[in-house]
Amino acid sequence: PEPERAPAEEAAQRFKRKYGKDIDCYLSPGGHEVVCGRSSTMNEYVSLRLAKGDMVWFHTDKGIPGSHVLIRALWDEVPQDDFEFAAKIAAYHSKGKDKGNVPVMYCKGHQVRKPKGSPKGTVTVNGDRYSMVVEPGLPERGD
Repeated sequence: PEPERAPAEEAAQRFKRKYGKDIDCYLSPGGHEVVCGRSSTMNEYVSLRLAKGDMVWFHTDKGIPGSHVLIRALWDEVPQDDFEFAAKIAAYHSKGKDKGNVPVMYCKGHQVRKPKGSPKGTVTVNGDRYSMVVEPGLPERGD
């Protein structure tokens, strides 16, 4: 039999898997939902279905493959700490994870598009984009 988990740990696991097994869900320091695709199919789901309007979308920069990460809140309502929080998750779930500091770009959700005929999980960004360099990391348990 499986070992029993504390109710808080069980609730945290349920929240993390809120969107299914290949999407992780976190709660940012500012109290916003942060979702992270863990496969090309779920990256597309995060980028093309969940990302709306002025939500904040993240991906590793400089051609580094990685997960698509989204803060499910309007750009103007997201505190600066949350930008770094989500960028660290994007860096962690990338091929640059072991390189120390990783460049991560971010933009508004409505700027993310899928080029016609491109492979699953491939998107482009139209318009302004921003970038920061972060150390890859996941939130501590309980965040």
